[in-house]
Amino acid sequence: MLSQPQLYRGNPLGIIRMWCHECMRVFHDRLILQEDRDMFMTFMRNGFREFDAKEEVILEEPLLYTSFVTMA
Repeated sequence: MLSQPQLYRGNPLGIIRMWCHECMRVFHDRLILQEDRDMFMTFMRNGFREFDAKEEVILEEPLLYTSFVTMA
């Protein structure tokens, strides 16, 4: 994100989706029990209410943000 801020400037949905992606990778991916994953998604859905976007749009696939850095 820091290397290409123009992609996200003026794009609130892009920032919301990136926030969701980060939450999923940092927390959801590490949960083992399905009940914990369900509870996490409940927390996320409560968080979605703070944004002016629908859950289906925020979670639309692919929900993928990555960067490949090359060493020169």
